[in-house]
Amino acid sequence: MKKLMSLTKETVLYYKNGFLIAMVVYFLSILVGIFIFHNSKIPINPKALSFLELLSHNSLSVLLVIIAGIISFGLLGNFVLIANGIVLGRILIGVFNNYGISPILTNIAPHFFFETSALLMATALSYETYKLYYNIRHTEIKVIRLKYFLTGFCFIILLLVVAALIESYLGR
Repeated sequence: MKKLMSLTKETVLYYKNGFLIAMVVYFLSILVGIFIFHNSKIPINPKALSFLELLSHNSLSVLLVIIAGIISFGLLGNFVLIANGIVLGRILIGVFNNYGISPILTNIAPHFFFETSALLMATALSYETYKLYYNIRHTEIKVIRLKYFLTGFCFIILLLVVAALIESYLGR
């Protein structure tokens, strides 16, 4: 258990900068979505999705960020992250304009931390391929650690499972 905690701590430290960059990009894109759609109103039409439907949907988003980032040295992963943030900003402001803060606090906030953390971690993982490009162009080498990538990926899966459990429970 001690070794697992140590590996988790090392992984968090390894991806800290990428995670912080992704966080800034994501929250700015949420603000852009709120700004663009500040007058919209979105009706709430709840559709209860199962745990597996939610997990597969969120997993596809995360995989899209990772794969797009890997093939583009981290750039396309940011575009997926930005699109996700703008859509979330639109949903937040649209629901708020129509119903106030209550539905946001009861339906979005409980799973928001877990789902967003998984998305941000996936973006940080997708930045790793930038190191390949960097290593070709520079003399000092930036090391890419596969064990941290795999640990981060497992952490993402855990976060997505927790988010899907919470969200599927709220949909009942």
